[in-house]
Amino acid sequence: MTTPFKSFLLLRLEEYVDYRNALGFKCKNLKYHLKKFDRYLLNAAPQKDLLPCFFLEFRKNISGSPRTVNNTLSAVRGFYDYMVRNEHVAQNPLRDIPPYKENAFIPFIFSGKSTAQLLFAVQKRIRHDKKYFFADMMVYTAILLLAG
Repeated sequence: MTTPFKSFLLLRLEEYVDYRNALGFKCKNLKYHLKKFDRYLLNAAPQKDLLPCFFLEFRKNISGSPRTVNNTLSAVRGFYDYMVRNEHVAQNPLRDIPPYKENAFIPFIFSGKSTAQLLFAVQKRIRHDKKYFFADMMVYTAILLLAG
């Protein structure tokens, strides 16, 4: 099997992925995020002392949504936690690097009048055919409970 890693940390990265596999974790996403870090190391870091400023620059260069950036940093942070536990490094350089603020899901709130109109519209659509009545009534009841 060929390794997806090519930087000076390739042995440690492989070791970490094997460790996570041995714990029973699925490592497909982990490898994906660690590969981003590995590629960045190849292009930007000839030094082996990786300081927090290096990781701030790395965070800026990760493409994607804030969630993607945070997931990548989380994978690398976990890798460095592993490195600290195994005494390969003294401390985790990502310890104080904050995540980006992610877009929160904000539910849409209906007014009382809008809720009543929605329930009336759903109630009118209940089919009275024996074949569909029970299923339609279940849907209406679920919407009624959610609206309440």
